[in-house]
Amino acid sequence: MMNNYATDWTIDSIQNAKKYYVKTLVHDEALAAPMNSFIDAQTVYTKSVVRTVSDMTNAISKTMSNWFNLKN
Repeated sequence: MMNNYATDWTIDSIQNAKKYYVKTLVHDEALAAPMNSFIDAQTVYTKSVVRTVSDMTNAISKTMSNWFNLKN
């Protein structure tokens, strides 16, 4: 739980910095809107990948733990 919070916070911080960069340097709304849309898509994708890797790692850890307990 805490790991997801910290990971989400980190991802959101980086993505918010990108949005701030766009807001500061891109003054044409026709250009800024798709850039912000792309940043939002990156956010969703990155969070999904991180959760998938975390779930996979947890499943492997659980499987290996069970396997070692059966061996002993």
